[in-house]
Amino acid sequence: MARSRVRAILPFLLAAVACQESVTAPPPAAPPAGAPSSPSVVTGPADYAITCARTNFDVREEPLAGECTITPSNGFRGTVRLSCAGHPYGVACAFLPAEVTIAGAGAVTSGMHVSRTIEAEPGTHAVRAVAEGGGLSHSADVRIAVPEVCAGYWQQASHSGPCNPAAQQVCLEYSDGFIWRTRAVMIMGWSTSTCFGKTVESTEGFLPLHKHVLGTNLVKRGD
Repeated sequence: MARSRVRAILPFLLAAVACQESVTAPPPAAPPAGAPSSPSVVTGPADYAITCARTNFDVREEPLAGECTITPSNGFRGTVRLSCAGHPYGVACAFLPAEVTIAGAGAVTSGMHVSRTIEAEPGTHAVRAVAEGGGLSHSADVRIAVPEVCAGYWQQASHSGPCNPAAQQVCLEYSDGFIWRTRAVMIMGWSTSTCFGKTVESTEGFLPLHKHVLGTNLVKRGD
């Protein structure tokens, strides 16, 4: 009779022990207040990129300005210098401000300003907006179009010597007293136009026309 009672009680004892062993261990204690948090995951070296909202300029259009944005990645911090490369003769490009400081994860912007003179080389030119800093250099492509009109002039001093018609030379005298000695050309008249606020006086007749910017030594042959 005693053995049967032991057998009957034994399964209950074993079940109680199993329940005590299966109790989940208490969670780890929370870190104390003010303790540094785990660092964020970095997927690569610190870097940045430059992008420009306006990528095409025509020197006849105003304003000749656009915004470029520097966007940091992977914790880049520091100063980035901005400049232009590849612009043609007679065209200039500058940034305001010329330096930007990356102090956080947010992007920063700078204004890209294009200027030109009447001596600009005609054509569509590939220019690069360059960002340099932290031992890195990146660029964004920008195109600047310089139409033939109001472009391609060059410096030439007024002629002060004689002309020799026998040698097929002719002296063109403009209204400001500038004299251009050139090969014989048939002149049918004169006309004036305006380029970038400057008055241009031109021969009329058979091509090529002979153009002169009044008050300067700038001249140009063209249509």
